[in-house]
Amino acid sequence: MWEEIFKLIFFIEPASGNIIIDLFLPIVLTGTLYRISYRTVGEMYSDGLISSSIAGSFFHWFIRMGLVYIVIFAFNLIVNHITSFLPVIAIGILIYLYKKYI
Repeated sequence: MWEEIFKLIFFIEPASGNIIIDLFLPIVLTGTLYRISYRTVGEMYSDGLISSSIAGSFFHWFIRMGLVYIVIFAFNLIVNHITSFLPVIAIGILIYLYKKYI
């Protein structure tokens, strides 16, 4: 039940223009972030914060879809404004190299 609700709330698609990336990024992310949400909800059960399976399901899907939404939002932001991010990334790398080697 909660899966469908959170998929509607957090609906966002990658916008790279590459159909393979746009189709597989959400699949890979949800699979990867499953472990994080599973572990977090398990800790909530252990700490006594939740006790019912309905609450566990709610928090599992909220955490999972929320993280997917944040990652895809950041991905879209970077892809759409890559020319703005390249100088920032280059400056960051130069500062890192300067501090490390000088």
